[in-house]
Amino acid sequence: MSAIHPDRRGLSDGLEALCASGLRVARSRATKRALPRAIELALYTSLALPVALGLGRLFRLAGGPDARSLGLWQVLLAMALGAVVLVIARLWAARQQVPAREELLGEYDRAANADGRLLAADDFLRVEASGPFVLAALDDANDALARAQSVRLTDEVEPSSPGA
Repeated sequence: MSAIHPDRRGLSDGLEALCASGLRVARSRATKRALPRAIELALYTSLALPVALGLGRLFRLAGGPDARSLGLWQVLLAMALGAVVLVIARLWAARQQVPAREELLGEYDRAANADGRLLAADDFLRVEASGPFVLAALDDANDALARAQSVRLTDEVEPSSPGA
């Protein structure tokens, strides 16, 4: 029978809370990172409708069948709706990418200068390891967890280089 660390449950709950908090920050970052590219893509694709209409008119002038004539407001509305739908879809897709648990805890580990203690404790808790080394590591992780819980990760995004 393995020795049960008295604070395993609290440590496990604390690590879960850090992961949940880190996931919110990571999703916010992903949204901020995806927004400029989504808007750029939406603007380029919104140009497809006027180009298609222009090609349709050329086709009609060349003797092809008469395409339905659309008014200016209908074209502008279709361009705007298409762009909005595309931006929303891209942002939703960016927020659905869930980073690995190790990445989330690793970020808190670095921010709290915990030297990998949170990651090690999480690994030990997952495999339900025991022994004196594990107990010492979990004790160290409790201190690192207290420091990490006082850290506030920011959702700031580093500016990307042109053309990236």
